[in-house]
Amino acid sequence: MHIDEFTELIKYHGNYETEEAAKTAVEAFTKALTVVFSKQESISLKGFGEFGVSVREGSGGKRVGSNEIYNRPIQIIPNFKATKILRDKIIDGQ
Repeated sequence: MHIDEFTELIKYHGNYETEEAAKTAVEAFTKALTVVFSKQESISLKGFGEFGVSVREGSGGKRVGSNEIYNRPIQIIPNFKATKILRDKIIDGQ
C-alpha cells in the first residue's frame, strides 16, 4: 500500500475533514516513532502491538579464501510485535 492510499484510510477511519489533516496525523505518528527509536526505547499500544528497536552488535572477521579483514558496524533495527488481539482481527478480516 502506498502512503496516499494509507492516508485515505486514516482520513476515513479517523473522521478527518481533509486529506491534509490525515496526512499530518500520519506524519506526526512517524515522527514520534522516529524519536522513540532514536532513544532506543519502545512504545506499546494496547490492543495493537509494540514498536521497538533491536541492537545488532558489530562484528568482524576474515573472509574465507583471502586475507581480507572486514568490520561490520553496530546496527539499530526497528521492529514491531503484534498483540494477539491484532493477530485475531487480521485472521477474522476485520
